[in-house]
Amino acid sequence: MRTERPGATDRDFERETVIQWDDGYEEASVYTLHPALQGSLIRRGLKPVETGTHNGRVRSMTFYVPRSWVSVRPPRQLTEADRQAKGRRLAAANSARSSLRGTTHSKPTETTDPDLGPGMDPAA
Repeated sequence: MRTERPGATDRDFERETVIQWDDGYEEASVYTLHPALQGSLIRRGLKPVETGTHNGRVRSMTFYVPRSWVSVRPPRQLTEADRQAKGRRLAAANSARSSLRGTTHSKPTETTDPDLGPGMDPAA
């Protein structure tokens, strides 16, 4: 028996995705009403083989995807060392991206002036 996610709304249940693959085909069929997944598949260069409309709006799309794209696996269990290493890599990537854009992320100047709110620059 499936467990309903706490806080799920009717809209959450209207975004279903059905994946079907058979040994006789090279591709898996993906039928989805989930807009984010539809966009993701389109950005990867796939074109829907079928679309379904409701009140003149596209709601569902069916795609054929390589079977190698379909995977069911348990989530990775990261150790604390793995988590810290991942954080360092992410910080380094963000720093490199910021330097390419020429922007930096710095904290606002703190002040003790009671007439200015927290983080407001007295020189401004």
